[in-house]
Amino acid sequence: MDHKTPVQCEGPDKKEQQGTEEDSFCSIAEALRATPTEKRTVRVDDLCPLSRNPGTQVYQDYHCTLTQTNIGNNNNKFYIIQLLEDGGRFACWNHWGRVGNNGQHKLSYFPSLEDAKKDFENKFWKKTKNHWAEREHFVAHPGNYTLIEVQGKDDIEEIVEKMQTLPAQVRTMAQRVRPCSLDAATQQLITNIFSKDMFMNLDVKKMPLGKLSKKQIARGFKALEALEAVLKGPADVAGGPCLEDLSSHFYTVIPHNFGRSRPPPISSLELLQAKKDMLQVLEDMELAQTLQAAPKEEKEVEEVPHPLDRDYQLLRCQLQLLDPEAPEYKVIHTYLKQTCGNDRSPELRHVWKVNRDGEGDRFQAHSSLGNHRLLRPGYVTTVLCGDHHIAYMFLAEVALGREHHITAEQPSLKQPPADFDSVIGRGRTEPDPTQDTELELDGRRVAVPQGRPTPCPEFSHSCFSQSEYCIYQESQCRLRYLLEVCL
Repeated sequence: MDHKTPVQCEGPDKKEQQGTEEDSFCSIAEALRATPTEKRTVRVDDLCPLSRNPGTQVYQDYHCTLTQTNIGNNNNKFYIIQLLEDGGRFACWNHWGRVGNNGQHKLSYFPSLEDAKKDFENKFWKKTKNHWAEREHFVAHPGNYTLIEVQGKDDIEEIVEKMQTLPAQVRTMAQRVRPCSLDAATQQLITNIFSKDMFMNLDVKKMPLGKLSKKQIARGFKALEALEAVLKGPADVAGGPCLEDLSSHFYTVIPHNFGRSRPPPISSLELLQAKKDMLQVLEDMELAQTLQAAPKEEKEVEEVPHPLDRDYQLLRCQLQLLDPEAPEYKVIHTYLKQTCGNDRSPELRHVWKVNRDGEGDRFQAHSSLGNHRLLRPGYVTTVLCGDHHIAYMFLAEVALGREHHITAEQPSLKQPPADFDSVIGRGRTEPDPTQDTELELDGRRVAVPQGRPTPCPEFSHSCFSQSEYCIYQESQCRLRYLLEVCL
């Protein structure tokens, strides 16, 4: 892991900056890149008149979807080529146009299979400057189309339909399902985490050419990594890639439907984050399809784990629901109530103690560091439940060690100065330190704010409204609690 990128845990009403999110983002990308090639059943393009003929099929793997986006020229186009076997005859289907539109198409029959193959391969070369036989080592050339991996648009609707009917499938097996071992609050939490509604609001238009493969989503993550490097790097680097070119590449590998409008460059960290979120939703859709599809052999098993227990195990994380009368619950409740600013304080509904697999051992590497503090990065996600919103947030124990204080942003800092373990942007206000309390976690005393924010005269000229805590190693941060609040 590259520890040059800081991991920030900020004060109240401030979101944790990119560190842990970037690590999660990179780990998803790496996992997707390592995913074996999926075996795909390619269907005849739905605009082809032969698609309604049950005897027509794509010949072997002679199918490709090509895309090309060039923001400067307002290009955002696709080209589909299929070699079709129609009884004893062979034809090539070409379908092209602007992404989101039906475009144009052509169906050509050939006297032999070899003639059809030759036409297909020539068209592929003409559009991509790559040989079909070498497509596993495809190289994208400027001004030409790029090969992408998708399934048909009808496959998306089929996936959605299957996932929406999953509860009914579970109910038909109810007599063979063990009772859930989780308490009611944790059952609802797991339901929310694996809720199809959390990703089924994805507009199918965001996959205008069909469902993207895992490998294709990974290429999207890689394209965003290149964009992020430029957005966070020094401005106007001579000879470096421009945002317009990098954005064009991202839209090429992850097709978007912009209608007739010019594709917008990804020119801000906010827009970059929105694209990260979009890809993670696409991956959630892929993951949930895999995790929640009941294996066929389960129908022959007399007793199977409850689906929520199975989903809980997939988290690789122990969650212990705290009693509202427990001392640590009350400390957390006070922390939340006192540090939510002037707005209406969210209502605390539940608190879980969190123990993620392997995180304790990693955190133990910093056991010699003192000055541990419980910090609130911000909301993780919100879910609409009835007429109100439920939000989730983490509380993290951070090993701050010796603090280096600053009062103005210093983007050149890539690590704490020598003999320091963290960097604190001291804020003009701070929760009253005289009201801090401590929790004992794994034998260590961890400071927890309990007071209302008060002015800090010595930092009255700071550019930070509230203190921001920055560490440069993710292992200095350990998730301790998960909070559910009603907004």
